[in-house]
Amino acid sequence: MTAYQLTGEGYVIRDGDTKVPTVDTPEWPNTNPDYLAYKQWLAAGGVPLPPDPPPAVELRTQLVAALADEYEARMRVISAVYPPSERESWPVQTAEARALLADPAAATPWIDAAAAARGINRVELAARIVAKDEAYRVVHGLLTGVRQAIEDRLDAAGEDASALQAIDITGGWPPAPL
Repeated sequence: MTAYQLTGEGYVIRDGDTKVPTVDTPEWPNTNPDYLAYKQWLAAGGVPLPPDPPPAVELRTQLVAALADEYEARMRVISAVYPPSERESWPVQTAEARALLADPAAATPWIDAAAAARGINRVELAARIVAKDEAYRVVHGLLTGVRQAIEDRLDAAGEDASALQAIDITGGWPPAPL
């Protein structure tokens, strides 16, 4: 009995050794006799075997990249409301705010300009900046901790493909929005 296995690369493997191209478009119809036999087999109810799992090294690389993407997507949720140019000023804002709250005579040119433009007291603005920074750090720390916990599981799996396949990089994250 003929068996086909998917490859995920535009081919199926027939009986474990023959690569059958499956690309078929109106502009470039596939007339390969092996492909035509595969189409008939599918039409008769044939179900191809799933692709073999990728080697552990490749799987690990895919998981690490997917984890980085997942983490960045979740970080964007908490920072997206701020334009990049404002986020670039966060170290200046927090340094000046902490300095001002520690010493009312501290030089704080960024806070002075922003407070004047907003029409609020510079100490009040400094307190708001510190409060937002502390809240951001908690969420940032939580998300980073989850990412690192998943990285720990990836490290523990080593080159065990089945252990790597069992790792869910989308699980364990706090619900959004935080």
